[in-house]
Amino acid sequence: MIIQIKVFFITFKNLMVKRELMKRITISLPDEDFEKYQKMWPEKYVNQSEAIRAAIMEQLDGGEKLECEEDYVGVITLIYNHHSTSFVEKNLEIQHKFEDVIGVTTHIHMTHEKCYEMIQVRGKGKRLEELNQELRTIKGKLRGKSRYQTLFTRV
Repeated sequence: MIIQIKVFFITFKNLMVKRELMKRITISLPDEDFEKYQKMWPEKYVNQSEAIRAAIMEQLDGGEKLECEEDYVGVITLIYNHHSTSFVEKNLEIQHKFEDVIGVTTHIHMTHEKCYEMIQVRGKGKRLEELNQELRTIKGKLRGKSRYQTLFTRV
């Protein structure tokens, strides 16, 4: 029994040390996103801070800068309003410009207004960064995300 209390104390003490090193932030969300968040976090996390930290860490993990000459495979996903003809035109223009790194594009109709597009890519880090940067600048995109994996070769 004494050992369990001692372990609990050490764990609690370590937790307190970690909390002292953390910073507080304030965020603003659109009402619709806030309502979704309020329903989601209790299902997966102990508290709201854990939920926000997990989301930020996911972004930080996926936001690493690609090495220019390294080979990667990856996926870029976009959610957009298909009634935005300027977005659709610019998206197609960019994809044709980067046909050397785009392997496959899959388009799914989510609702009457929203579409989901998954772009599978393979190429040098520098070229994939250029593609990502151009896609980020298109107005009308609701959401966008990218994930890459280095290609490992055996000798």
